[in-house]
Amino acid sequence: MKVIQKSLLIASLLAVGSSVTTISPIITNSVKASNINYGFTDIGQAVATIKVAKAQLYDQNGNRLSRGLSQGSNWKVDLQNTITSGVYYRVATNEFVKASDVNLLVQTPGIAENNDQFMGQIIISDTYDGLEITSPKARLYDMNGNPLSRTLAQGTAWKVGIQNNIPSGTFYSVSTTEYVKATDARLYQASRIIPGNEIVTIKSHKPAPIYDGNGQLKPGRALLPGTSWKSDAYYVIGKVGFYHVGNNEFVSMLDV
Repeated sequence: MKVIQKSLLIASLLAVGSSVTTISPIITNSVKASNINYGFTDIGQAVATIKVAKAQLYDQNGNRLSRGLSQGSNWKVDLQNTITSGVYYRVATNEFVKASDVNLLVQTPGIAENNDQFMGQIIISDTYDGLEITSPKARLYDMNGNPLSRTLAQGTAWKVGIQNNIPSGTFYSVSTTEYVKATDARLYQASRIIPGNEIVTIKSHKPAPIYDGNGQLKPGRALLPGTSWKSDAYYVIGKVGFYHVGNNEFVSMLDV
């Protein structure tokens, strides 16, 4: 699998009825859970439309904030955050909304059909290793967004072929004729590790947060501005770059 260049890293998911049947993975080379990153995944540019009366906002650790978002409002999102309590999308600095509260339309500039960047089918199998089901039961759909009678089980991993943007949202193909909704899954890349021997210096004017190997914030841990640290490897976690600076401790490339 190709290593993503560092210069690319800065750039910039329906209710299930009781009659449906859960099926086992339909691919032979499913991915081991230990090889799938959790935490932040860069999904590029996307728009989330609030579909509930009021969507509660949360911080990146899943803690409730004091405000919510109104039904029908549209919000630009760029990061998908997968944590123990579920899947969230970032709508502002350290403000996230639950995937179950929105309809998501992912934008991939420059390669969608008819010059409409939000519509059309886009090949993504050369960018992502696959997807993991994040909803308890993820309904399958046809290419037009019509629900099928089967579902996929939470936690199963699937190879992904294309991204299908249609008026009802973004869908990902898991077989030739079956698609899963973007709000029921998360795209992933297996972590890329680039060995190295570098000195990284914190460039920000405030302490730089420390993250774990899944790209999740480690509360109470940070590096002081202007300090320098030895790094023995550069990691690509969910399309985001980190330098390894300690035992399961990483600093974002954006902070050094």
